[in-house]
Amino acid sequence: MIVCENCRSIMKKAYGRMARKEQVKFLRCPKCGLLWAPDLDIDMTFRSQLNEEKRQQALQDARNKEFDDILILLKRILPPPRKGLEVGCSYGWFIEKASGLYEVEGIEAEDTVAQKARDKGLRVHTGLFPQDLPPECGKYDFIIFNNVWEHINHTTELIDGCVKYLKKGGCLIITIPLSTGAIYKISEWLERFGRVKELARLWQLHFHSPHIYYFNKKNIEQLMSKKGFKLIECKDIRSIDVNKMKERFEMDAEERHGGRKAAIFKLIYPVLKRMPADKAVFFFRT
Repeated sequence: MIVCENCRSIMKKAYGRMARKEQVKFLRCPKCGLLWAPDLDIDMTFRSQLNEEKRQQALQDARNKEFDDILILLKRILPPPRKGLEVGCSYGWFIEKASGLYEVEGIEAEDTVAQKARDKGLRVHTGLFPQDLPPECGKYDFIIFNNVWEHINHTTELIDGCVKYLKKGGCLIITIPLSTGAIYKISEWLERFGRVKELARLWQLHFHSPHIYYFNKKNIEQLMSKKGFKLIECKDIRSIDVNKMKERFEMDAEERHGGRKAAIFKLIYPVLKRMPADKAVFFFRT
């Protein structure tokens, strides 16, 4: 039996069709709705179907829009200057956005990506958080996870690391995809009828850093409160760039119909925008 990391209920098997096709175990908590693929983890060879060039083309503008919204909130909650850490900082896009306001450094698992950030003059460490963060880094006013939290297994150890490296009264900022979002719910519905590709893509099963969890707004708040974090702000994120959807689909190197799917998505997006958001940012304080 595997118990839920949030509410300690016994988890049940989920997504039987996708589990059989992809040979991955998925679990759902019947009480709080937490979704977990406990056997998945980051592949430290960093070799997968992920097309890195397409990823940058698809996501940079959308991420920068997200960061603008996050920084508006952060400036109100923690007025600069402050010291921050971005976990899983990739090429350092957020660090660049925040420069001039905050002193932000990063930690990134993939060294070739981290080096590209360092080549731009950014302070970025290579490794996993919290175990590879150099002790001399000290404590931070805020720690931010931009679309990273859901990729890291065993949230208890992750939260303990945040407690260790946050100053008293500091902020933990988490942007995550939501299991209650419209796109996720449509993909779940398709999986029930035997079409698993869309849901497998949302879990990023063929990429070297798959999603290990899917949270909703209620269970992420419950999980954090058990470790002494209080939710002080939550904002839906709607930053999809419909003009870059072809590149987004083609992030999967084996995708052969990116253009057609992008055209369909562009047609239905006005409807999707009126439905529950697929992503949100959460601000927690110790």
